[in-house]
Amino acid sequence: MSFFQTSKNLKLENEVGDLQKALDSINIVKASYDNSYITIHTDFDTEINTLGIKNILSQVILNILSNAQDALIQNKIKNKKVTFSLRQSKELITITVKDNGGGIRNEIIDKIFDPYFTTKHQSQGTGLGLYMSSQIIQKHFQGHLSVFNVEDSDGLGACFVLEFLKNK
Repeated sequence: MSFFQTSKNLKLENEVGDLQKALDSINIVKASYDNSYITIHTDFDTEINTLGIKNILSQVILNILSNAQDALIQNKIKNKKVTFSLRQSKELITITVKDNGGGIRNEIIDKIFDPYFTTKHQSQGTGLGLYMSSQIIQKHFQGHLSVFNVEDSDGLGACFVLEFLKNK
């Protein structure tokens, strides 16, 4: 599925579905992560149901996981790790993707959701992935995509947080 499809071409899932099935993006990158010696840890609340456009949520997650992989490899991290969590509260669903790839430089962290902003070579990136991801979360899920750096026992890394209202 392309990020550039118009909304009239998107098929809304009108039934309540298990959100974890939309997170099968992890299985898509698993082989690539294994080949790059990246460990992925998952921590999911069970039985989270919501209405939504599952395929485009998968695109957002794939984009974040791909960027995490690039950072881990580029920065030559020894014990490469990505932690992926899915939580629900009474009103919100929160998806968190955290890596230990060295974080995002402070001088650019506020720009990474801008259109055409990229840290990659022109032949490797267009600067549209994170911009489109944030637009998808805002427009189709009435949510928010944010990022910050975090340092913990795994090291310094970027932490992406997707938050959107839980459908009732």
